[in-house]
Parts: sequence; structure tokens; C-alpha cells
Amino acid sequence: MVVWMLIRGLLILLFSTPFSLNLGYLQAQTNIQSIVVECQMTPPVRDTIAAIYRIPLEAGCFADVIDQLSSNLAPQQVQLSDNTSSTKTQIDITLRYDADIHGVPLIQLTILPEVSTLPSPILAPHPHSVWFYANSPSARKTIADFLSGIVFYAQGNCESAKQFFTLAQENYSEDDPIFGISDLIFYRGNCALISEDFELAAELFESELIFDDSSLPTPESSMNLAWTYLQLNQEDMALALMDELVAEAAPDDSDGPYRLLVNALEARAQIQALTFDYDAAITDLDDAIDIAEDHIFQITQPRLAELYVQRAQHILLIYEWDRVLADYNTAIELAPDYADAYYHRGLLFYTQGVREDALTDFAHYLELAPDGEFADDAAQYIADIETQLSLLNE
Repeated sequence: MVVWMLIRGLLILLFSTPFSLNLGYLQAQTNIQSIVVECQMTPPVRDTIAAIYRIPLEAGCFADVIDQLSSNLAPQQVQLSDNTSSTKTQIDITLRYDADIHGVPLIQLTILPEVSTLPSPILAPHPHSVWFYANSPSARKTIADFLSGIVFYAQGNCESAKQFFTLAQENYSEDDPIFGISDLIFYRGNCALISEDFELAAELFESELIFDDSSLPTPESSMNLAWTYLQLNQEDMALALMDELVAEAAPDDSDGPYRLLVNALEARAQIQALTFDYDAAITDLDDAIDIAEDHIFQITQPRLAELYVQRAQHILLIYEWDRVLADYNTAIELAPDYADAYYHRGLLFYTQGVREDALTDFAHYLELAPDGEFADDAAQYIADIETQLSLLNE
């Protein structure tokens, strides 16, 4: 029994997909019960927007957006709330209000956790940034429709999502845009991935990159398109796309910014690993870590810790256990509260038969992230280890 548990742990360690974009996805979260909406707006901005545009505001929120969103979600028995409890059955939506250089009110959308029913954890469930222009009643209804589509999409309910995305797209105008059309195309592409229509997904992501207003291709769009190419057996196109992403992200001078380049190298490493070129993937992560260490004021220590865990996950694939452990240790030194590092190090200890250390790491993970992505697995490993230790002590 003990031998089987060790073999099981080793198989999980080697063959569970270890790649992510460090955005904290929760896979297959389809039982959303509540949507918590938080609005952020400073009083001067709120009062100015209300006065100029006569927009109904309530406690810093656009009341008509919230009312329409609530109405759209009611048939699915999804409730709006202002009570954040951080459960796995909850989506937290932050609507941050700002104004552009012309004073037009903007809404920036953030959704946590970044819930995903996508077929791979390396896929980005949301684009890099979503902004809405909210300067008219019709625009704000469109925003509510777009938000509704995103909520249904997050539950994997793409049929309902498409209905609201269609309503939002019907109100899109290049002369008076409410939102970036590329954002809508991105979500439609992800829905195509969920339904495994990879040809449609590739077509949509390709057009999303064309329509994107930013000067650089984003890691989210490029990653999703590259992964889609791999599903279509177009490996050369996937790697060429990631090479382009890295080249475009390289800063023009020594002052940076280097954050985009680090993200691009990390993204390319994940695609290279999926093509079984582990050495190239590790080299990219070596470069990302070197850049992050040289420019720590731009990258931050917690982000550097994530990169060390990423590299450790890739080194696992070439079975160099000492290097793996060294990277996990470094990640924990850099960010002692980084829960995932404890989980992965615990899993390594478990497969090596170092039960007491594994038990300590799994317990520490649960202390830091009791509702985390690996919480159920960590609890099961703790129970298994305690059973093993009990048998050995008999």
C-alpha cells in the first residue's frame, strides 16, 4: 500500500500539467452561486462624472449597470451581492471607474478568481485588460450585457454567453466604441476552445490580434492562439508566434520595461515544453529569472518566486530532483507566503519518501491557502501520510 502511494505521487508529480501563466486559474468551476460586485471610485472623480454625464451613481457604482446585470442573471438564479466571502462558488467583479484624457468615464473590469473551464490550465481565461466607455445609458446597458456574457462564460455556459456577447456586439461602433472589439473576440475564441472547435478558435484569435489596440501582441492572446495551433498540429506556427511575442516584447533600451519580456519568455517556455523541447523551455526561464533578478524593482520578489517555481516544474520533466528542490527553496525564501511553492515542494518530498517534510509543507500550504487550487489534494496527502506513518510505527 505504501509503495503504491509513492508510485501514485510520482505519477502525479510527473504527469500533472505543471504549466500556468501564474494568474491563479480555478479549473472547471461551474457552480457559481453569487457575483460580488465591488466599485472603486474616488469622490472627486465620481462627482465629476455624475455632474457632467448625469450618470446614476449609488455608493460609487453605476446603478443602472448593476440593475441590468442583476436582471440578466436572475433567470439563472445567480445572485448579486456586496458581501465578499472568498468562496469557490463566488466571482468577485471589481469595476474601477476612471476617466480618459477627455474626461469620458471608463470602467476597467477585473474578475477574481479568474475562473476557467478551458481545456488546459496554461490558457488565459481573460484578456490582459478590459475597458468600457460608459458615457451614455445605451453604453451602460451594453456593458451590463458584456458583463453577463463573461459571467456565463466563466461557468462554461457558452450558449448563454454568446447570446449576451451578440447583444453587446450589435451595439459596437468603430466611431463610438463602447469596448475593445478585440476583447469580445477573445472571449468568443475561448468559447470555441471549450467546444473544441479549434479551427474557429484559431480564426478568432488571429483576428483578435489584428484588432487589438495595443502596440504589442499580448501573452494571453498569443498563448491561446499558439496552444490552438498545437491542437491543429501546426507546431511551427505556434513556435513562430511565440518567437514574435518575445521579439516584440524586448525593450528598446536598457531602462526597460522588462515585465513584458519576462512574461513573454515564460509563455514561450510553456509552449516549448508542450512540444517536448524541455531544454529550450528551461533556457527561456533561465533568461526570465536573470532579467527579473537584474530588474527586481520592476518585477518584484513574489513574481520572481513564481518564476523559480515555473522553472522547477519544467526541470521536473528532465528528472533533476536536486535542481527542482533548490528552485522551490529559493522561491520560498523570496516569498515565504507563496502557498503554491509549499504544495509543490511537499509533493516532491512525498515522492522521495521524505514524509515528515512533505507533511509539514502540505500543512503550511493549507494554512496559507485553505481554499486554494490544491487544497483538496493537500488534505488528501496529509491523510495518506498520517496513515503511512501510523502503519510504520505499529
